[in-house]
Amino acid sequence: VISLAITVFTILFGGICFWGAEGRIPWTTFKGDAVDGCSKYWKFGLLALQEIYDGCPAHIEDRTIQYNDDACFDAKICDTCETAGATIISFMGGGLICSIFTIVLVQVRKNAAQSETDSKWYFRFLTFSAMLIAAILAGISWSVWEGECHSKLAPWLEERKYSGTLIVDMGFLMAILCMLAAAGTSLNELTIKQTSHDDANAVEAQNIK
Repeated sequence: VISLAITVFTILFGGICFWGAEGRIPWTTFKGDAVDGCSKYWKFGLLALQEIYDGCPAHIEDRTIQYNDDACFDAKICDTCETAGATIISFMGGGLICSIFTIVLVQVRKNAAQSETDSKWYFRFLTFSAMLIAAILAGISWSVWEGECHSKLAPWLEERKYSGTLIVDMGFLMAILCMLAAAGTSLNELTIKQTSHDDANAVEAQNIK
């Protein structure tokens, strides 16, 4: 039951990461200091950037820009962010598949226990391995974002004398939580003892004697 619950949270956290593809839930945000009453708020997603402005002239409008669009702020950085985002989507997708696979096997094992039939000993090893892979993929994902996109933004902003606050945001944090939840499931699967139906019968017979 514990493994099932934690795996559901793993899928939830991973799903929120995917929702950040277009910047709705950003992986990095930049909140610029107001200049003449005009302030900018940039939300960097996995595949696109949302630019939000407040108190600015009418010709400066909010917009969503794909990283592969010519209008993106810097071709080189946009290209690395797009590559990082596509890599993360692939890795997180792999982690999602591992999590669903784990839920199926845990449920099969649970049904076997309730019907007093043997669940295969290797089921627990498979679920342990699947969630370990999911944890590793999530860990790679947030580190790829940090190294290939987020870390490139600060020098670019400083170069152009943009003042403000640059931070990792919800999508990035969800990837870390996804990694921790997957690792927790993997550890739980590794440490809980597997008891077969034959083992239970042997214990019962011993008690009768």
